[in-house]
Amino acid sequence: CDHPRIVAPGRSAQGLPLIRGCAAGMRVAIVGCGRAGTQHAAAIAAAGGRVVAVHDLSPEGARRLSSSTRARLCSLSELLADPTIDAVAVCTPPDSHVTLGLQVLAAGKAAVIEKPPALSREGVEELEAAREKYGRPLAVMLQHRGRLPELALTTAWSANASAVVEVFRHRRAAHYAPKTWREDPFRSGGGLFAHLAIHYTDLACQVLGEPEHVHAVVEEAHNRGIDARLVLSVRMASGALLTVHASALPQAREERLHLLDGARSLTITNSDTRYRENGREIAMPAQSTRALRSSVYREVHDALVSEGPIRRFGVGTSAGPVQILRHVIDAMASA
Repeated sequence: CDHPRIVAPGRSAQGLPLIRGCAAGMRVAIVGCGRAGTQHAAAIAAAGGRVVAVHDLSPEGARRLSSSTRARLCSLSELLADPTIDAVAVCTPPDSHVTLGLQVLAAGKAAVIEKPPALSREGVEELEAAREKYGRPLAVMLQHRGRLPELALTTAWSANASAVVEVFRHRRAAHYAPKTWREDPFRSGGGLFAHLAIHYTDLACQVLGEPEHVHAVVEEAHNRGIDARLVLSVRMASGALLTVHASALPQAREERLHLLDGARSLTITNSDTRYRENGREIAMPAQSTRALRSSVYREVHDALVSEGPIRRFGVGTSAGPVQILRHVIDAMASA
């Protein structure tokens, strides 16, 4: 190996960590070499890390990602046993996320799990228990959390808050055809909510807390058991109300979270984030998706260096959106 393991960062003349905001030195393995694995590889490179090993049950997919990243091909057992690997990206179908995440943590490595991290609240709790037991960083690729202003997270929202999530992203039937797991609701967790609408719903949960009651109206379109259109009415434990309206049928792409609480508001769209409070507005242009994903890896790197917690992208705070996902899965099963 010609690449050093992560070491404690140096400091500038002002006492700031020189490595802050960069994942230089972090060696990452990717398990699952499909579309998500390719996206993670790009995010790791953008963060300054290095993909050093890849594994997939499909030899063709593994060879393709190995070639593009110059990473070695290896078995899962070899990857987990390699002491030079700092973190593992779990980019497999959702039904395997908990099992693989537990194996990665038990092997003494940090884990970055593609969304959704689990298909039930119990799965999230299992992962969190393993994180506490093994003391390794555990993050989820719900990268849009990077668009939330710190004030929106640190100042409590009242029981009178109301939020609307709208997600319209076109998906043809052919989108699910190339990979059999995408057509299987038991492996994929469904379609529209699990893989698209969960991002903006997660943003609402990060701000408002966990759901107490969920009523779901869900419809399939081209694929049995795969949700393509839904309306969710959610009462949060805080008393706040959330509505989620999503469809994979319109041609246009629109995504939005709009949250109001008295004179305070938060709006996140495809193009920007706007937070208003006491007559003051904070406006932030949207970062690219790759930049947002790379911020997840930078936070994992910082947690490895400092031996501190994952602050923004932790799996534990995904219990809310996963709980809502479970209601969507159950609604589809009983439809």
